[in-house]
Amino acid sequence: MNRFSDNDKKQQGKRIRIIQTITFSVVLVMLIACILLYVASLNEMPSDDIAVQDGLWLTKTEDGWVVIRSEKNNHTELVIPESINGVPVVGIYGLSESDSVQRLFISKNIKSISEQVFDALPNLSSIEVDEENDYYISIDGVLYDSLMYTLIKVPPQYGGSVRFTISEGITYVYDNAFADNKNIVSVVFPSTIIAIGDRAFAMCLRLTEVILGSGSSLRSIGDEAFYGCVILKSFDLPGSISEIGTGVFYGCSSVSAIRIESGGKYYSSDGVLYSEDTLVIYPCGKQNTQYEVLSGIKNIGKYAFCGNKYIMCLVVPESVTYMDMDAFSRCYAMNAVILGCKTPPQLEGWPGYYQDIGFFVDETAYELYISASVWSELNIFSAYMVKDYAYIKLGDIADKDDQLYNSLLSYGATDEDCVIAGFWGGTEAYIASSVTLDGVQSRIVGYMPRAFNSYTITDIYFGGNILMIGDKDFYGFELLKYVLFGENTVYIGKSAFKDCTGLRFALFDVADKSYDKNIYIGENAFEGCSALYKVVLPDVESGEVLLGANCFVLCNSLKEVWLYGVVIAENDSIIAESNNLLLVVAERLKGYYLSEEVMLSWGVESDRVITVEDYNSGASGMEGDKDENVGQYER
Repeated sequence: MNRFSDNDKKQQGKRIRIIQTITFSVVLVMLIACILLYVASLNEMPSDDIAVQDGLWLTKTEDGWVVIRSEKNNHTELVIPESINGVPVVGIYGLSESDSVQRLFISKNIKSISEQVFDALPNLSSIEVDEENDYYISIDGVLYDSLMYTLIKVPPQYGGSVRFTISEGITYVYDNAFADNKNIVSVVFPSTIIAIGDRAFAMCLRLTEVILGSGSSLRSIGDEAFYGCVILKSFDLPGSISEIGTGVFYGCSSVSAIRIESGGKYYSSDGVLYSEDTLVIYPCGKQNTQYEVLSGIKNIGKYAFCGNKYIMCLVVPESVTYMDMDAFSRCYAMNAVILGCKTPPQLEGWPGYYQDIGFFVDETAYELYISASVWSELNIFSAYMVKDYAYIKLGDIADKDDQLYNSLLSYGATDEDCVIAGFWGGTEAYIASSVTLDGVQSRIVGYMPRAFNSYTITDIYFGGNILMIGDKDFYGFELLKYVLFGENTVYIGKSAFKDCTGLRFALFDVADKSYDKNIYIGENAFEGCSALYKVVLPDVESGEVLLGANCFVLCNSLKEVWLYGVVIAENDSIIAESNNLLLVVAERLKGYYLSEEVMLSWGVESDRVITVEDYNSGASGMEGDKDENVGQYER
């Protein structure tokens, strides 16, 4: 049933024509104003077409004067004059930013206002309009069009009720209408509402609730309408919706599900919004680490997953033919996309958001993807999927990463061994020694770059067959707290864990393990790990552990280094600089670690070198140094 009479429709058409005229006029006049202002500024004096009055700069148009900027001052009120020398002031197209203005008075001749005007007044609390103005009206400090169809602006510091009820009869909430409001907690819409404009509620940081009246006529929501509403918890949409813009709930980190009445163009499945054959919005606050797109869907829409910080793996069905490159922007946890598409979907946009994501395709489609436009620039793999890991046979990575391939071969790997290409199992990675691929047991000897995600991983347990940690592989993984190395790890590269500021423990597994190969830990490997508390280095039978320069410098919390074998500083360099560092050493090696050059490398005095036996028995009296939080990670 149509809710509007013929007269309403005529008024609505009039309003639309007014807005179209205003928009065109704003663009044209602002262009002219910029040119005139530039010319006037060259002479540093007003011209016939430029006027300055009460701190306002204006330029003359065919209809009258328009405000183009304001001079900064400490005034709390800004009053737009009616006229200058008998010529009316008809528009406000620009103001200089002011933190002091709290009240804006709009004079009777104003008939167009640029929405950017309000961006310049972050502490505005009230907008008032002359009663004789034919284009605008103000009620309780809120700006509307004179026909009361459009809510134009609620000031950022609006001091009314935290529950804002939009008047019945309002059909349109204008672009940026509530944007940056600091106080409103709840908004109630009337049944007459038809459209919500672009960024209408952007950055309303206290907004928790949006209520649409029963029988709502809402048909469209503009781009980024609720952008940055971080505590908005849920949103129920009416079935009348026929158009939803992009990024509508981007940054709404508390919205975990979107619900919608059935029977319309859009529908919801498990809280994810779809439109016919398109995935439209995957909520920012949805905390699933994995998601499988519905079968039959053809399109992944623009900004569909934008800003979700939980999802790590997306499974895309064979039916998908189009993906927008911005779909995964700022999805920092996203690590893997498993593509069931035999033919590469069309991609549009900037591929930069995909550089840290692995795309896993069927073996039969691999050649199509690596030769397809845009796809060829991304990380495409044909891999084995086992639980939360993707594996690739070592022999298959030679053409993708020859340096890693040759390094692993030099440490004893074979083409039949495998490496990890992706992990999406949460915050803790437990890497086994081997895995069954095609019915054959394969050793897990390494991992591909970007296999692990710095935004999610906290604990890594490297399996017994991991051979090497590459240079800078975990550089800057700030959430990483615990690392356990296996008995076959022989190389930890330069700056491998540099600036892992949350790392507490870096341990070689010495429990019933035998090490028979020299181990090299590169220079600066753990530099800047400011929370690092304990390090354990193993005994290598008939060999040694060689540490590069500055291996543990700037590790200011380092309290214990357990040394079960001979550890040598490369070129007698400085290894550590930590106050109160305690070296816990094997009994047979105490004399070695008490040598002057070794203590100098570690930056310790003789009273900070004790044996494992003395430490465990408490005979040294040093156990009091132990951090009370260590126990949760000790094995």
